[in-house]
Amino acid sequence: MRRNGEETKRRIRTTAASLFMVRGFHGTSIRMIAAEADVNIAHVSYHFGGKQGLLENIVTDFLEGYLAVLESNPIEEEEELRLIHVVHSLLNYQQDHHQEARFVLREMTIDSTLMREVMTTYLQKERYILHELLDESSGQRVNNKEPDEWDVLQLRSMLTMPFLHPEYIREVFHLEPRSQLFLKQYTAYIRRYLEESGLLQKRSSYKV
Repeated sequence: MRRNGEETKRRIRTTAASLFMVRGFHGTSIRMIAAEADVNIAHVSYHFGGKQGLLENIVTDFLEGYLAVLESNPIEEEEELRLIHVVHSLLNYQQDHHQEARFVLREMTIDSTLMREVMTTYLQKERYILHELLDESSGQRVNNKEPDEWDVLQLRSMLTMPFLHPEYIREVFHLEPRSQLFLKQYTAYIRRYLEESGLLQKRSSYKV
């Protein structure tokens, strides 16, 4: 029963994120969400307390999952391999939650009370962890290159851009951000960028 409840919540969140993207928050009704998700209207109120609660849940659930991946620590990995592992896992997480990813990332561009709270909590923590991940590979850096805020900003942008602008990736570059081939090739590209930026020592290969 609990599993069914969680599956229903996930379906409602995914459906709502998709509708919010197309119609906007105010242009989407609870009735539309329930019909598209194939659930009773009462389920939306029961799980989320209404449309505003649903919006907040989409944002916080996605970011909590994102940070959980970011904080993952495969202890068997060497330090620089951990960074590549986390990069790969973050891209994979956004692929698996592509509807929520696109919506939440877009919402971050809008000034609102909810987004200011998100900036204070989740995104400040994201910035700190990304810097720590870059900094912990100090023994592998080239020419004592120290990561700075621009490195964090660039890495974060590369991690999120394909999921904020999937249509751009598809139409201009003819790549599919949700494919496993894209995941593999893009992870390899980010690794090369880190190596060429002097943040990682070059290795012959990485297994991800």
